[in-house]
Amino acid sequence: MGELENVSGALIPELDEIATRVADATEGTSDAARLLRQKLDAIRSISAIIRSVAAQSKLLALNAAIEAARAGNEGRGFGVVASEMRALATQAEKGAHEIDACIDDALAAATQSDDAIAALGNAVERGLVVVGQLVAANASDT
Repeated sequence: MGELENVSGALIPELDEIATRVADATEGTSDAARLLRQKLDAIRSISAIIRSVAAQSKLLALNAAIEAARAGNEGRGFGVVASEMRALATQAEKGAHEIDACIDDALAAATQSDDAIAALGNAVERGLVVVGQLVAANASDT
């Protein structure tokens, strides 16, 4: 048996173990990315509720402003409250849109991570095939 064959034969089980660990890590990372997507979907649902409440609050603020205007001077204080309510609703709506943008960015990053991990797994698999072919070629030469 040649020295290359001895070294290659000793390395094959180690490479196989490394490939198994990479595959396990890849699967674990994919599971984590899946969980991340689920949590981001839940956050997006909450953001939708915030947007809905903000829209309803804006409508209530508009109605309150109309009633304050009808009341004249006596409704002036109520008009200020209606204006503040509208401003708060606008801030909440803006915040919900910013949350959605962050979610989109996080989802894009998770997808890139999945793609990189899959490419790594494929490269390790290919490396094992090449090493196996080298060992087989070396064995047939001796």
